Amino acid sequence: MAKVSVVVPCFNQGEFLVECLQSVLNQSVDDWECIIVNDGSTDNSQIIASQWVEKDARFQLVSIDNAGVSNARNQGILRATGTYILPLDADDYLDKNYIKSALQIFQNSPSCKVVYGSVMLIGERNERWNLPEFSMEELAMSNIIPVTGIYRKTDWVRIKGYDLQLKKGLEDWEFWINLLKENPKVHYLEEITFYYRIKKDSRNTAVDVSAQKEIQSYIVKKHLDFYMNTFGTYQELAKKLKFQNMELNSYKKSFSFKIFKVGNLVKKRLKNGFQK
Repeated sequence: MAKVSVVVPCFNQGEFLVECLQSVLNQSVDDWECIIVNDGSTDNSQIIASQWVEKDARFQLVSIDNAGVSNARNQGILRATGTYILPLDADDYLDKNYIKSALQIFQNSPSCKVVYGSVMLIGERNERWNLPEFSMEELAMSNIIPVTGIYRKTDWVRIKGYDLQLKKGLEDWEFWINLLKENPKVHYLEEITFYYRIKKDSRNTAVDVSAQKEIQSYIVKKHLDFYMNTFGTYQELAKKLKFQNMELNSYKKSFSFKIFKVGNLVKKRLKNGFQK
């Protein structure tokens, strides 16, 4: 069975690193390597990572100057010897059967490009993350694939890795679009595959609205042909939106909509005991 290279960028995530690396060690298959990339941390990440390298030869440590998560992932993958790549952030951790399940899918479906699965949120939120059903239309609008999706290293080489321009977040979203836009074959595992930590000061929550728009604009411009093939030209999209708005306004004037509004009012009154 082919080897999987787990790549763990770490910037000041020492408090979570042990749990992360333990989840790699706990995998139900043995043919993996784990490349920890210390991205200029100023906490105890370097010390903790070094201890794991001494514990098991399958762990490796690369120390670089801080230059962002895209660069850290790329530096780790450059050194990876596995057929498949599994990116894992240092504050998250894996289910013990994730690699085994993914390798079985790749073995049975050679044309599959990405394998990912259900996610459990931890930290500030503790609940299952219900991901939308995959389609390129959904992916074009927002990132619906977790960062821990597993893919072939040859595809990383083909699309020239993670975009170094995306230093404020959403680099994994652009990566999935780039990887899948010509061959969108993915497999979704129903079981929980990894645990995603939600923090008040996480990278994604720290990205403000203006920065989000800037990143989205950059991604659309970079993959303009893909967006035009998916949604049509600006003029075609404007026509679709105008038509849908006309249909909505027509429905709001209809008898059916009035019945719908009355029904909702009755339900609300019943729920509240008809109190004003």
